[in-house]
Amino acid sequence: MEQHSKEWYLARLGKWTGSEVGKLMVSGRSKGDIFGETAKDYIFDKASERLLRDEVINDGAMWMEYYNLTSISSKAMEFGTEQEPYARKRYAKLTGYDVHEWGFAQHKDIPTFGTSPDGLIIEDGKVTRTLEIKCPIGKTYIKYASSVMDWQTLKKVNPQYYWQCVSHCSCLGTPV
Repeated sequence: MEQHSKEWYLARLGKWTGSEVGKLMVSGRSKGDIFGETAKDYIFDKASERLLRDEVINDGAMWMEYYNLTSISSKAMEFGTEQEPYARKRYAKLTGYDVHEWGFAQHKDIPTFGTSPDGLIIEDGKVTRTLEIKCPIGKTYIKYASSVMDWQTLKKVNPQYYWQCVSHCSCLGTPV
């Protein structure tokens, strides 16, 4: 399935996703709080999606209403989405890898968890690498472009991106 298609949104409905799982990795401000407020909001969102899932999937009008109420976009996000195909081609050219686009990868052991990598490297019929593309603008671009992005640095610079990449590896069985 193509990312950002109706089928893709429906496949993710009610599931923990790589792009959002980082919200669960931050504990609350008070001692003993397992989850912060952002994590709790995410948990409640997923719970409500699970309650509504069948109705949303089976009712076209409800699907559009739900999508319009819950979809989030910004100019920076739109720019990143528009630039993604060019970045994927550039990565392929620089590395020599054949990059395959992918929709939603369901975790093999956790039915309520999946992720949507921006590309897969498949060698000898097996996924060996996942690709997550970010196309930031302005000062964010400078911040990221001037850093060496190993796993530890990525976790410090942007924990959300770190957990998203870890999710890709977990769902697709590639090394971290």
